[in-house]
Amino acid sequence: IAQQFALRHPQQLRSVVLCDSASEMPPRSMWEQRFETARAQGVPGLLDSTLKRWFVPGFAERDPAAIEAVKRFILANAAEGYIACASAVRDMSQTHLLKDIRVPTGIIVGRDDPACTLAQSEVLQREIPGARMWVIDNAAHLSNIEQPAEFNRLLLAFLDAQPR
Repeated sequence: IAQQFALRHPQQLRSVVLCDSASEMPPRSMWEQRFETARAQGVPGLLDSTLKRWFVPGFAERDPAAIEAVKRFILANAAEGYIACASAVRDMSQTHLLKDIRVPTGIIVGRDDPACTLAQSEVLQREIPGARMWVIDNAAHLSNIEQPAEFNRLLLAFLDAQPR
């Protein structure tokens, strides 16, 4: 969404920060398997595998309250809503558009993110003119939750460096 907003409404932005993001999300077969699970078991059937992708091993033991909050967030969704949103993610194909993003762009990625990988963030950095990227160690897909101090430091440093 942020990539599209930066493309369509650059005059509304001073900058954009893409966090644990990608411009494409293959393979389609992976999404179809998740949709089958959602249809058969509802969103609860996706919970464990989602948490394993979104957090590094050991995080749940270090911060069970954060995990519980994310669980509640996930479980508040209906299967139909999940499938609709995930279909948009599955079908996203905007790498070819990235060269047209003209606002200052920062990219933050958890080194261990299997959902939106470091390699996918490198594509964002390579294709968006002037983009800067930072990698957060010991973090996966929700790097802002796993490493909030480092995430916030990087985010604020980038935002503070932008002209007002």
